Amino acid sequence: MATPQVPISSFTYVAKGLRLLLDKRIRPFVVIPIAINAILFIGLNIYVFSHLSEWNQWLVDTYLPDWDWLRALVGWLVAILATLGILVGSAYTFNFVAGLIAAPFNGLLAEKAEELLSGRKPPPEKISAMIWRTLGRELRKLGYFIPRALGVLLGCLLLGFIPVIGLIAPFLAFAWAAWSLCIQYSDYCFDNHQIDFNESLNKLRKTRPQSYGFGATIAGASMIPIINWFVMPAAVIGGVVYWVEKHQDAHFEAKLSNSD
Repeated sequence: MATPQVPISSFTYVAKGLRLLLDKRIRPFVVIPIAINAILFIGLNIYVFSHLSEWNQWLVDTYLPDWDWLRALVGWLVAILATLGILVGSAYTFNFVAGLIAAPFNGLLAEKAEELLSGRKPPPEKISAMIWRTLGRELRKLGYFIPRALGVLLGCLLLGFIPVIGLIAPFLAFAWAAWSLCIQYSDYCFDNHQIDFNESLNKLRKTRPQSYGFGATIAGASMIPIINWFVMPAAVIGGVVYWVEKHQDAHFEAKLSNSD
């Protein structure tokens, strides 16, 4: 069986979101998410980069024997991978803390972006009801993410004790981050259309290559200075692009079939 290829478009969803941020019809919905992003990211990066050298040195001292020639040979590689792991972890944590705080604003942004991109929008709903629904959905997602993230963390720590094989741990962490970030940002449209969370997961699994491509782009963009301030609203809009391209038609066709 041929290995499924990730369409190039799945890596462009966030770029499309960044472009749409400039649309004056979208602008009022992105001011608060960008402000939340900037404040949290500045604080997190000050903390992470002030400790990065210390953490890297601890990892090298912990996992490499005290042989000068070996440290000279592979120390730089361990330091690079450790730095990657720390940056992925901080970007991952940042996205979910910011997402929880900005959830109601992101729900409104997703609704407006869907209307602009496709001419369709979710069923009408009171703002107060939407706020409570989106906050409840964020807690539901955290219930999915937290135990699995802890499992991935434990697995990566255990792999770290295995020479050579332990070097794959940051890549496994990145794969998990990509999957969960895809869920986080594509779910606003599913939630706006009041699709059950488990059903939304099943739909994302059916387009798994695109899901990983979209999530990997978010994870990578979250580590780029300045760009990361705009990642959250751009990723929300990117999730809308993903919804429109891969799931919207099937959803409305199913609704029409059920109404018949």
